[in-house]
Amino acid sequence: MVDEKRLYAALGERLKQLRAGAHGPKGKLTQSALANEVGLERTSITNIEQGNQKVPLHVLYRICEVLEVSISDVLPLLEDVQPGGGVQGVERDVGSQGRSVVTSQVVASSMESH
Repeated sequence: MVDEKRLYAALGERLKQLRAGAHGPKGKLTQSALANEVGLERTSITNIEQGNQKVPLHVLYRICEVLEVSISDVLPLLEDVQPGGGVQGVERDVGSQGRSVVTSQVVASSMESH
């Protein structure tokens, strides 16, 4: 089962990292610049990055196109968006460019007690 809130929070955080140039090939973009290139309002980009706005698939593809990344580079892993458990940072490689990113991984509470 997917926790929608975790899904959009993780997706938004990853998009923010890419936009700000943490791992993106385009370097730093402002929210306004990304919004202009994608055809959205700046406030929509803010809300997406904060996990407060659902992103239609076609918009996500446009954002990825502007950021010059694959959609698989921005989508969180299933285990990162499942409900319950604690959260810990883990590093994983994403995409064909071999970049490393820190993501949140959901750990079942029963596993934490071991």
